[in-house]
Parts: sequence; structure tokens; C-alpha cells
Amino acid sequence: MTRPAPALSDKVGGHRPTISVVVATLGRSTLLPGLVDAVLSDPDASELIVVVDGDDPASISTLTDLERSYPRLISFAVPHGGHLRTLDAGVARARSDVILLLDDDPVPRPGLVGGHVRRHAERTGLVVMGW
Repeated sequence: MTRPAPALSDKVGGHRPTISVVVATLGRSTLLPGLVDAVLSDPDASELIVVVDGDDPASISTLTDLERSYPRLISFAVPHGGHLRTLDAGVARARSDVILLLDDDPVPRPGLVGGHVRRHAERTGLVVMGW
């Protein structure tokens, strides 16, 4: 028997966790509008932090334009250091209780962020992987 997901009002210790989504990107400026829209269409995403890994003027320009329409979007560039260092820079800027790391190429399905919030609302100290 599958247990139904708790309502978002069900909280661990009376606290509903906030969630920051962090993405590292390089050379995929054309994918960013769809990614940003998909993540920030979910009201459970407190913020989306997109970090550009190195010199990528097209991604920086695209993100700068998107920030005008999406106030919960934070973007910045770091010197090229690879995927994990770039994600680490985004995590360092995150302000939420929970961090959700996403790749820049798939478009998240609706409910992905909210699903993570529900899982983390059930119990503290979790690491949640996948959908």
C-alpha cells in the first residue's frame, strides 16, 4: 500500500522547509529559459541559483534578461572550475533550509520542487535523490 504524500501544511516540528534550487551551466544558453520557467513556476521554489562556469557571454546575457521577469532567480559567473566547484559556489549563496541540485539540460516536471519539500517536511536530516 502506498502512503499518500503529506499536505504541505504537515510540518516537522511546525516548520515547513524552504528550498533553493542550484544549477551549474556552461554553453547551454538556449536551454536556460525553459529551465528557469519550469523551476520558478513551482511556488515551492524559494529561489533558483544558476551559476555560469566560466566565460559564457550568451548564458550570462540570457540569465540577466530572465532576472527581470523572475525575481527569485539569482545568477552569477565564477571562473571556470568544473561542474562540482560551480555547484558549490551556488550552494554557498543559497539561503534556504534545503538545497536541490539540478542539471541544466533536463526540464523538471511540475511538482518536482514541491515533492522534495514534502519529503523534507516529513523528517529532518534526509538526503533525497531523484523524483
